[in-house]
Amino acid sequence: MSRVETNWERLVEAVLSRERRGGADAFGQAVSGIAGNVPSSLARSADIDAILRAADEVQEDDPNVARI
Repeated sequence: MSRVETNWERLVEAVLSRERRGGADAFGQAVSGIAGNVPSSLARSADIDAILRAADEVQEDDPNVARI
């Protein structure tokens, strides 16, 4: 199996695992976008959740700014 296929399998497995766990942040809201890529140990912080939500909103207008 190629490296790309291996990474794809890992990604799919991680997403399915997160969905089985409920995929919620520290406030019980569904996680998507940039916030979905943060380890759950960091997602427990309200400040980090707020920053990630803001980055998700900015990403809609300018994806390059959101990555910063």
